[in-house]
Amino acid sequence: MEINPDRADTLLARGYMYGESRVIVGAHWQSDVDAGRLAASAAYARLHTSERFLEQMRLARLEFRVKKGLATAAEKKEYLNAEKKRAKTGK
Repeated sequence: MEINPDRADTLLARGYMYGESRVIVGAHWQSDVDAGRLAASAAYARLHTSERFLEQMRLARLEFRVKKGLATAAEKKEYLNAEKKRAKTGK
């Protein structure tokens, strides 16, 4: 969702429908699905307190924009520099 905001609604709807389908087919109780959504929301919020996660998310967004042909010249340059650094450090 953060990497491709234009598809956020589609991704959220798919996740919601998947959870509901688990209840419909009897694989889980509704409370199981609700608890899973709550746990996922808490984990996602916690990740956003991590500088490392936020930097990786920023780089993922940058890579997405480059690969989709949406990046500006400055973003392309930043991406190439990040790739060179990653190749050197292995990170």
